[in-house]
Amino acid sequence: MQSSQPTNKRRRSVIRRLARIFLKVIATIVIVLVIVIFLIQTPYVQNIVRSRAEKYLSKKLNTRVSIGNLYIKFPENVVLKNIYLEDRQRDTLLAAGLIDVNIHMWGLLHSNIDIGKVRLEGITMKVKRLLPDTAFNFQFIADAFSSPKKVTTAKKDTSSMKMSLGELQLDKVRLVYRDTVTGNNVEVWIDHSETVMRQFDPMGGHFHVAQFRMRGLRANVQQGKPLTAPARSGVKEAVDTARKAGNPIDLQLGKIELADSRLDYGNAVNKLTTHIELGGLTAAVRSMDLDNQVFRVSSVELDSTDLRLDNDKQRRQKKGMDYAHLDVKGMSLQGNDLLYSADTISGVLTKGEMSERSGFTLLELRTGFVYTAHETVLKNLLLRTPGTLLRRNLTLRYSSLAGITKDPAHTLVDLDLPDSHIRVKDVLIFAPFLASQPALHPNDVWNVDTRIRGNLDNLRIERLRFSGLQDIRLDVSGTVLHPMDTARVAASLNIGSISGSRKSLEALLPKGALPANIAIPARFTLRGTLAGGMTGVNSDLVLTTTSGMVVIKGYVQQFRDMQRARYDLAVQTRALNLGYILKDSKQWGLVTADFTAKGTGFDARTASLRRHGEQVSRRKAGLADRYRRHACAAFCKGHISVQGVYPCGFPQYRSGLAAGAFEDGQPAAGAGQTETGYGQYPPAGRS
Repeated sequence: MQSSQPTNKRRRSVIRRLARIFLKVIATIVIVLVIVIFLIQTPYVQNIVRSRAEKYLSKKLNTRVSIGNLYIKFPENVVLKNIYLEDRQRDTLLAAGLIDVNIHMWGLLHSNIDIGKVRLEGITMKVKRLLPDTAFNFQFIADAFSSPKKVTTAKKDTSSMKMSLGELQLDKVRLVYRDTVTGNNVEVWIDHSETVMRQFDPMGGHFHVAQFRMRGLRANVQQGKPLTAPARSGVKEAVDTARKAGNPIDLQLGKIELADSRLDYGNAVNKLTTHIELGGLTAAVRSMDLDNQVFRVSSVELDSTDLRLDNDKQRRQKKGMDYAHLDVKGMSLQGNDLLYSADTISGVLTKGEMSERSGFTLLELRTGFVYTAHETVLKNLLLRTPGTLLRRNLTLRYSSLAGITKDPAHTLVDLDLPDSHIRVKDVLIFAPFLASQPALHPNDVWNVDTRIRGNLDNLRIERLRFSGLQDIRLDVSGTVLHPMDTARVAASLNIGSISGSRKSLEALLPKGALPANIAIPARFTLRGTLAGGMTGVNSDLVLTTTSGMVVIKGYVQQFRDMQRARYDLAVQTRALNLGYILKDSKQWGLVTADFTAKGTGFDARTASLRRHGEQVSRRKAGLADRYRRHACAAFCKGHISVQGVYPCGFPQYRSGLAAGAFEDGQPAAGAGQTETGYGQYPPAGRS
């Protein structure tokens, strides 16, 4: 028992000594770390580190490297001031007034790069690729730190490494990019920007931006002729490349704010220049799917933006909207629930304002819109200029854009445009070629009230009211069939009123369209119904003019065929001034008559018709001639027989109204001279 006690005491003594040694080692390490941490934060030690790093980099890169100040605040902050790095051409590669990095240094021990905030101020970076050397001016840095020999090593697993960035702040940053190979010359100035990240994971390809603000952007992008054909590049190509490499890009944007920014773009090859002055842009991005090219924006607001675009390959237009030379001032837009994808554009536009060099001024634009491969919709439209107001709805649905004309039966239309008006000046701005039309006066206003539904093979016009084009007024409804096919077009119209004047028609119609031997009445109004197409017409019309009235009821079929045409018409005239209309007051005066015509053919040599007339009153050369006449005319294969009662003292008129059997104002040869007689037509010697 006595011998075992000393043994246990010796064991406990050894354990105590080992414990004391371990504690001393730990204490020493802690003390050393504390001393190192303390020393590394002293200006003296930091200056030594800065000086050695400066000399090492200068020697390694064989160029001028300068580090003004180094400040380390353990364990969360590293600050560098007055950094300068020169390229091999002795031009600035990088200059920085301030690089301030807030980083959790303890996380580096666990492969966790956790950067709270990076602030860059007074930055100048120049990236160049100039002749005769077509390598970038920073290539010497990559060469200096690359291994001289190729060594095959196992790929390092970086899946466990984590990296995050909370905020990036830029102040007074200048970026220069000049590339002779691609023909790009870019210079960017950023006065101030802030980027707040929700997630920043370069290893996994996740970049989620919660908020991005930028003020004082100045960008100048000039493109010249490249030395080689540029490879296809863009968002889709970059996303496809990343996805094929197994690193799909997940980019999400939150709130975006841009203010006081300017962009200049020029392309010497295409002779295209663009200048944009952005007053303000605010957007709230809901989601972005780069793989499928789908972007959703909750809201967007564009204020006080000027846009100038010039395509010098096209000559400037003297008048009208010149899409190759635009100059937009004061453009403002506001929208909600915007969607953009490869086949769909939709949203709600709540505000639209702008003015353009051509004289066009947009005071207000509001609408809900949808554009897809199969439909175009404008809902609750309100478009207002100083003289134009368009409102309500437009829906156009189609199998495809090409199918609008190829398959009109499956192209659905719903147009509702009530109480709208269009200033002719706005029309001439977008269609300046119409300015030569004498009927179009810039200060005139067209009034439109219409509702049209159906498809492009069967359109139902519920109402169509139009006025303002000279003194033309239109009020019709009905149905139009096959409007896209000129050979089959047909209509059934209820004409409430179509009115106008001779002056309007002469201004609207091409010169020479009206027959020289016909005088159009000073004013006219047409009412009734009209149905038919290119093969026949059925009418019940009343035409009231300042030169009399005409009522036409009946039909005409195959009217383009002179031999096979068929007709059955009842015509009434009341005080119709044929002398004025036919420009022959010697032969004609005021005519009031009721007569019918039924038959086939318009060729006098082959036609067959039967006409009946009654209640004829005629005034000629200041003499009144009123009588009641019952006349029948049979016209068969070039011969006409007329039987009737004629006024005494005017035998030359006995068949004129019924059959027109006159020759130089006198009865045709062979015409009877009694009050009841028969004549032959055509007269001898005429066909």
